[in-house]
Amino acid sequence: MTDFKRRKQENSFWNKDVKPFWFYLIFILFSISLFSSLNFSTPEAEGINTQLSTQNTTTSLLEPLVEPQTATTTARITCYGWTGNKMANGKYPKEGYVATSDRNIRFGTIIEIDGIEYEVGDRTSKWVNEKFKHQTIDIYLDDCDLSFGASLKNIIIK
Repeated sequence: MTDFKRRKQENSFWNKDVKPFWFYLIFILFSISLFSSLNFSTPEAEGINTQLSTQNTTTSLLEPLVEPQTATTTARITCYGWTGNKMANGKYPKEGYVATSDRNIRFGTIIEIDGIEYEVGDRTSKWVNEKFKHQTIDIYLDDCDLSFGASLKNIIIK
């Protein structure tokens, strides 16, 4: 490039005045459009109650529509004692928990056996379900021994 062309480019009106102007104008317009799309109002200013509610509105809306379902079936009842391991629900076993061979029964489901309610907290081994005709309910007992045995009983799944 010749010396004349270079000096002409350096001193041109475009390089001195117009380029910075357009750059700043575009930057300002972009900033305005970005910040105008943000909502800076607080929930209190819009009349929204921010107090925490202890009522579960989802279940309270569904309560009239959903009937509690129970099922009665026959199950093989056994007991098990302390193993030192956590149950499948992540808690250590204690009296009031049962293990079930039926994988369709969710943890936390209440099962009534002989008028006593137990909570499902564990699963039996898969082979137990395959070996026996009826599902197996394993009741956790601190003092479980072989004399408890196995028996078929009617249970209510709540």
